[in-house]
Amino acid sequence: MFTPSRMSLVHILVAEDQVMSLFGTLVRTNCFQIVRKDELPEFRNIVTNFETKWILEEFAHLGERVEKVSKLLEVKSKFVGGEPEINPPEILEKVKQNIAEIETEVFPVIDRIKELEVRIEDLDMLSEKIIPLESEGIELESLRNLKFLWLTYGFTIRENFSQFRAGLAYIPHLLIYREIPFKELVYVYLFVPLSYKEDLERILGTAPFSRDNFLDRISGNLKEITEKSEVELWRVREEKVLLFSKLKNLRSKYESTLLTLKRQILVNSFVIRALENVGRVGRQFLISGWVPYNSINRIKKALTPYDKSVVQALPPISAAEAEKSALLPPTKFEHPGFLKPFDWLITTYGYPSYSELDPSPIVALSFLLMFGVMFADVGHGAILFLLGIFFSRFKGLRNLAITIAGCGGSAVIFGLLFGSFFGKEDIIPAFWFRPFDDIMYFLKLSVIFGVVMVSLGLILNTIQNVRRKKWVEVIFGNYGLAGIALYWAVIVTGIFLMKEGSVSFGIKILIASALVVPVLLIMLGRLLYSRLKKKGPEQGIIESAFGVVELGLSILTNTLSFIRVAAFNISHAALCIAVYAIAKQTEQFMPASGTGLSKILTVVPGHFLVLVLEGLVVLIQCLRLEYYEFFSKFFSGQGVKFEPLRVS
Repeated sequence: MFTPSRMSLVHILVAEDQVMSLFGTLVRTNCFQIVRKDELPEFRNIVTNFETKWILEEFAHLGERVEKVSKLLEVKSKFVGGEPEINPPEILEKVKQNIAEIETEVFPVIDRIKELEVRIEDLDMLSEKIIPLESEGIELESLRNLKFLWLTYGFTIRENFSQFRAGLAYIPHLLIYREIPFKELVYVYLFVPLSYKEDLERILGTAPFSRDNFLDRISGNLKEITEKSEVELWRVREEKVLLFSKLKNLRSKYESTLLTLKRQILVNSFVIRALENVGRVGRQFLISGWVPYNSINRIKKALTPYDKSVVQALPPISAAEAEKSALLPPTKFEHPGFLKPFDWLITTYGYPSYSELDPSPIVALSFLLMFGVMFADVGHGAILFLLGIFFSRFKGLRNLAITIAGCGGSAVIFGLLFGSFFGKEDIIPAFWFRPFDDIMYFLKLSVIFGVVMVSLGLILNTIQNVRRKKWVEVIFGNYGLAGIALYWAVIVTGIFLMKEGSVSFGIKILIASALVVPVLLIMLGRLLYSRLKKKGPEQGIIESAFGVVELGLSILTNTLSFIRVAAFNISHAALCIAVYAIAKQTEQFMPASGTGLSKILTVVPGHFLVLVLEGLVVLIQCLRLEYYEFFSKFFSGQGVKFEPLRVS
């Protein structure tokens, strides 16, 4: 039996110039869970807040700068190893300096690339504008010497171009145009007689048209202009390629630095947010937190360099003190390595409170035992075991996979004891007995197992109340000594009556005494205690009587629920028999040469369904028996997980 780690409340008083560095040291110890200052009533009126807003804003701004440069260099996030530096003020200055140095190299390159992209777009657009004129053999000089025609040129929208042309139908005109391939635009040249200039202006005033004046900025032969622009375009593109190559080199140079800066910002921002729970006392700071008692020396040793700090470690809090304390200690498991993969069986329900016992060893053993009995089969168990071993290589599935492997191993062991191999009982001998041959014996064993589990739950509840020093619950509680006595009196009486049949008057008196005394203790014990001590609400006799009846019924149903351990084993065997029966029936619809194939097509999917569906059902039933029949006697699951300061 294990109990959660004993916890001590540690108070650290540190000078202002050492608080952030010391806090970073606490993070590295991985055994200090900070307690918010407002949870400490004895210090609530003497501490003030620690101002962190300004430094968090600084880190947020730096984070944006680092993220911007990372995107420009296409640096992808990935894990960075090593111990992170934790000292927010120093890290803040270092990050400022580093990011400024990177920006001075990266931003000029990015700005130049943007300039080149604008120039490339201008040159491409110039070429697109000139193409319609070249295709018609029109030169610049002829356009500038127009005497009887008026020229207007510019952009219109491609999707409205047909409407644009329809609007020009009422005046004489010449339209030359080109659709711009990389934009949703059409570039048009409109020639109209001078006398229609005002009509054209009126039409263009109502149309989506944007004038241009690029002809005023160029001179010479259009062909020469096109050739020069193409030469410049190649030069600009070549420079752009070189700049992208430079960016690639900068990414290789600064990728590690940027990832490290990002991590330092995240880690130190986390530390600063945690420091919001620290209280200021004059020019000093108070840091309080829970520490496992066996880690106190580690904390003291880690804080040795801080000569301006004072460490006060209170004695470990007991289960009884935790029950009365307004400050709830967290729960930390102390499990050996082989038991840790089964922690999820407990934590799925909840964490034990600090004053509760940790049932992990019993739960792990009983869970594997129940699963093995319900799913007893050498073949199916071996498959589960191999699947568990395979998936245990994946970190996120490791604990569940190890549990599945353990369940598979247990199923193999009980499969050998019951002589079952893929549902067949004529291949291997039974080293114990075959459930189908003696179902009543199997059901009795299940009930006995239920008695053991329910009794363990009652005993654990009693031990828990002894640790909490709740003596009334220990003696008179439903699940205390009186409850245990009543439960076992009923069990022994039932066994005796089934074996002996009729009993003598003396035995009847003995049985009645064994049943009546626990009932009276449960009914009257609390009432007498509350009257003697004159505290607590009094419970009526009738209410107590109904409580005893409810107790008896609940414990009886809890015990009988374990019959499902035998029932699911029998159903497993029955399902396998059904699979083989269906395979035999399908042989009648297959030719003689296909008999083997028909068996494979029926048996393999059938066993797959048995393995998956019944395996899942058995898993759920095992959890149900643990949570509702066993945990209900002593386990609340209302604890708080121990979560020390750490960076990941």
